[in-house]
Amino acid sequence: MMPWFPGDFLRSVRGWPLVARAIYRELLDAQWDMGVLPIATAELQQIVGATTPEWEAAWERVAPKFPVINGHRLNPRLEEHRSRALIKQSKRKAAGQKGGLAKAVANARANALAKPYHPSPSPSPSPSESSQSLDSEIRPTARATRSPATYMPESFALTPEREAYAREQKLLNPARTFQNFYDYWYGKSGANGKHRDWDRVWQRWCRTEADRQNPIANGVRKTRYEQLTEDL
Repeated sequence: MMPWFPGDFLRSVRGWPLVARAIYRELLDAQWDMGVLPIATAELQQIVGATTPEWEAAWERVAPKFPVINGHRLNPRLEEHRSRALIKQSKRKAAGQKGGLAKAVANARANALAKPYHPSPSPSPSPSESSQSLDSEIRPTARATRSPATYMPESFALTPEREAYAREQKLLNPARTFQNFYDYWYGKSGANGKHRDWDRVWQRWCRTEADRQNPIANGVRKTRYEQLTEDL
């Protein structure tokens, strides 16, 4: 959900006509939902559903709020709020997971202390068994050393290293990309939702998104659908 600060908004549009304020708010909502906005004013007018007279009367005031950055229009202040919201969300989830783990450890200790200890003598292992046990400790099997596949942890966050990798792939909005990545994999169930290395999954997601955003620069052939809808 987009954070909303009525005081900041009213101060930034004080004295504006009602239509200009409405168009400004519509574009803020569209940027939050879409991640970035197109440069062409005709496309922006279509997004907000304004008539030509309404748009021409308001755009002169609204335009400075959405400068062109890396080939798209963005309200920089809104992206700052998005980054803070993602960081805060990740911290809350990490804190919740840490609290749940501490509680599970405390319960396990309590259960262990509650059970009486009754040692029982065990037979001495035969030489072959001792040799086999020692050999397995020295040379663990590949299956034992391989980490199991898991669902994406709730604490998986957009760290500076992960954001840096996204920017290396020339992604325009790493925070938006991570939000889509997290929402997709957090709700994924079944065997397809489990992986052994979630950083590698994130990197593959970034490369795929970069190919989608800039297929020509990355040597990726556009699909027929993308070719047909390119000029819409």
